[in-house]
Amino acid sequence: MKISAVEHLLRRMSPEMELHANHVANLSYAMGQKINANAEELEILWMAWLLHEVGKLDANIFQFSDEELNKTYMLISYMLLKNIEGFEPILQTIIQHQENYDGSGYPYNLKAEEIDTLAKVIRIADYYDTIRLSGKDHDQACMLIREQSDIIFPHRIITPFILSIINNGLQYEYDMSSNPYKDYYDKNFTINYHRKKSGRKKK
Repeated sequence: MKISAVEHLLRRMSPEMELHANHVANLSYAMGQKINANAEELEILWMAWLLHEVGKLDANIFQFSDEELNKTYMLISYMLLKNIEGFEPILQTIIQHQENYDGSGYPYNLKAEEIDTLAKVIRIADYYDTIRLSGKDHDQACMLIREQSDIIFPHRIITPFILSIINNGLQYEYDMSSNPYKDYYDKNFTINYHRKKSGRKKK
């Protein structure tokens, strides 16, 4: 039941969503190994990685703006998956994967240790992939991630995440010369992902 449901949902994804889901899956798996996630946690991550944006599939019926959609699609994902047998373990990770370390995320403004560890993994993998698909290179993506230390991501996971990319050669999975989805992800990143450090003092 679970596998057939996953296959059905994946078939409904647009090409850009499927590409993003597969990238986030690879990035998150590498990070999961880096933090010594156990087999059960890796399985949770695997399903959550692939399905973290399924809420966008039916969001058009609500006529959301782009910004409204990116604040609510994780709730729609939760509603789609909660009644499917076998998906119970991934629901918390799915619904929390757009929360930010400083409490500025969605949908519940959770912060710091209130956020599920696996949701933090997907958050940083999702962020990196969106930056890369928007046309920026690996070094630019790492710089932007480091700018969000203790804002979007806890400082302690940033270096392990970057090392997990390098150790697995995942920075080379992006063809910068032929990316048909660049404009889509550039807009998505600009509107919904980047958080300014206004008013924060440098340590």
